Amino acid sequence: MSVNHLARLLESGEYRRCLDEASALLQQGGQSAEAVTRIQAAICRSSLELSDYFAAVDAGRAAVAMAAEAGSPDLLGPALLDLATAHSQIRQYSEAVAVFEQFLEGLATYTAARCLEGTALQRLAETLASAGDPAEALARLCEARIWFERYGDAASAMECARAAMHVHLEQGELAEALPYLQAGARYAAARHGDREFRTNHLLDRALLYLATGQPEAAGAAAFAALEAAEGNLMAQSRAQLMLAHSALAQNKPHEAFSFALAARISAIDGRAYDIEFDASDILFRLLRERGERLLREVEADFYQQGVDIHHYLSRRVVARMTRAN
Repeated sequence: MSVNHLARLLESGEYRRCLDEASALLQQGGQSAEAVTRIQAAICRSSLELSDYFAAVDAGRAAVAMAAEAGSPDLLGPALLDLATAHSQIRQYSEAVAVFEQFLEGLATYTAARCLEGTALQRLAETLASAGDPAEALARLCEARIWFERYGDAASAMECARAAMHVHLEQGELAEALPYLQAGARYAAARHGDREFRTNHLLDRALLYLATGQPEAAGAAAFAALEAAEGNLMAQSRAQLMLAHSALAQNKPHEAFSFALAARISAIDGRAYDIEFDASDILFRLLRERGERLLREVEADFYQQGVDIHHYLSRRVVARMTRAN
């Protein structure tokens, strides 16, 4: 077992194995500062990929400290980027922004890590949007998109365009959002085999339809996205959540509850905790409003499919919500 082996495990997506082997190496001791930096960085990246964000923050802080001690900018750069990403995932936005900016301030010192500039700008922008700074988020997304286009990364440039569309929609700027959606449509048409982008684009369409008061069209786009997701739990949960919102907008509480529960199940299985939170919010709101009758109807539907909803929805919490009705 070697430090170099950890990099190969990360490249192949074997995150759980990488985490186990990195932890074992760390326990052995006797490593150089550079080796310990690489080990902690591998733990941070693996934890990020496994959605264990608090562990990623701990390992990321250790990797940053050790990279500084080792005097290696190209170890420090990726460690800063992963640490900032971990902070953002647990909604520690001010900490995330500070670390992203520290990464960008060090650009002149990097060699290999310089290729991460576009990614850092994009993630910083997404963090700023989540933190409630849309103007700065849009400015950073523009920088990131230009950077990706300069280096021929059309897919990442289009993801920046999608993110900009979402920022405009959240601000109610529908006219500003539309050109980004149209650009996404052209991109999707030119790349029929990219199912992931097609799924995301369909969900973008659904979001715009909802924002413009067209919930039926939103539902149709979300259904198409669910079909395109093909078992990808993250995308599947997002499509199911959009279907729940579309049903709510059409005053269909039974359908909304069913889709929100399906989204929660997919999100739990796929470790998509933000989606789980949003789906739970819909479920509990409907339980408070509609009570046990709605629950019994949905419970029977899922039971026919072989699913015990109480495996994913605590009986204790359900009882508290229905009592409030």
